[in-house]
Amino acid sequence: MKQTKPRPPFPERLTALYLGLMALVYPLWVTGDYQTISAQKFRCFLILTGGYVLAMAVLGLEMLVLGQARCPGPRQVWNGAALPQKLIVLFWLLSAASTLFSPWRSEAVWGMTRNEGLVTLSLYCASFLLVSVFGRARMWMLYLLGASMSALAIVGLIQLTGANPFGLYPGGYSYFDAGSAYSGQYLTTIGNVDLLAALLCVVIPAFALALLRCHERERFLLTVPLALCAALAVGMRVAAGYVALLGTALILPPVLCRKKRGWLALLSCALLCAGLAAAYFAGDALGATAGELSALLHGRVEDSFGSGRVYIWKEVLSIVPERLWFGGGPDTLSIRVAGYFERYDPALGLVLRSLIDVAHNEYLNLLANQGLLALAAYLGALAASALRWARRAASDAAAAVLGGGILCYCIQAFFGISSCITAPALWLMWGLLEQRLEELK
Repeated sequence: MKQTKPRPPFPERLTALYLGLMALVYPLWVTGDYQTISAQKFRCFLILTGGYVLAMAVLGLEMLVLGQARCPGPRQVWNGAALPQKLIVLFWLLSAASTLFSPWRSEAVWGMTRNEGLVTLSLYCASFLLVSVFGRARMWMLYLLGASMSALAIVGLIQLTGANPFGLYPGGYSYFDAGSAYSGQYLTTIGNVDLLAALLCVVIPAFALALLRCHERERFLLTVPLALCAALAVGMRVAAGYVALLGTALILPPVLCRKKRGWLALLSCALLCAGLAAAYFAGDALGATAGELSALLHGRVEDSFGSGRVYIWKEVLSIVPERLWFGGGPDTLSIRVAGYFERYDPALGLVLRSLIDVAHNEYLNLLANQGLLALAAYLGALAASALRWARRAASDAAAAVLGGGILCYCIQAFFGISSCITAPALWLMWGLLEQRLEELK
């Protein structure tokens, strides 16, 4: 008699449904144009992630009331949690304390300009914790993500020709009107190109590692989204994405290979040193980002470096000592930084000013908004996961795929923006990685 495989428990099925929706629907969700895309994505995030967290809470209460589950004590739950889970709970508590102690408490609850107030942070942490317990990494999730990213990349590649599919650019503008008709650069159903680069930094390593490490015959379907996403990453020319992908390519070989790790690590270090030496001696012959790197290696620092990031970092660092331990509150940076950008608009004949509302470095942004203690808890959680991942990635394909995407995101985060548009990709993959690492114990 043929044995039927038992169905997974309902919490696992509900979690799988949520992950499927976040992989297939969320990247493509857009109901208007780029003027309102942040609000559109935030509403979708609240519906999907808020609905999932609420449904899991109701399910847990129902099971307790009906006696289908036994409620463990707080000490038992805490002792059974892995170190990254404990540190994320601590991170949330410190973020809540930052909100409570903030002079801009009401603004910190929902966030001022980036929709990353305490409510959003709570959903990040809750979804991570739930997925780390009830999530299961499956290839079909990667196929759904591949389908959505293929469609997203096709839209972006069409936009790079000057077309305006779906009317995402308002007023008949195109991608090439950026900097003149409007500020910023926008592509695909994500919007801001820096956020798009963050998402590409997650999916490109994940697709590539799945092709190399997984054994399913259908994995070759991932060649399509990998090629399309790589073409888009090259076409959009975001330096932070290049740096992250290159850094990931240097770090992954010694982590993923079981043999000769030491030699591979030395080779990666040698390649990095050779690249830095080339940049140092090439000097002014290099342009754009490479030229700025050469200037930095020669000890020359200008505020304009990194598309103005050096100026932004200096401005943000200047306010950190004011509220070192708990920061100003989640997403309150815009009310604390006095600096601004100036841009001449030839169409209006005016100089336009833009306020600094984000640090363009996720770790520095966290330090300014939530304080040193919250940053330490967050980095500690990442470090704890990284150490466990480095021990398991060589022998487990799922851990390799998930960790590779997280690693690349964390590198680009040194130059990137945290937003509910792309940050869920980090938190959900991180939750899946933690669940997988617990399985492998």
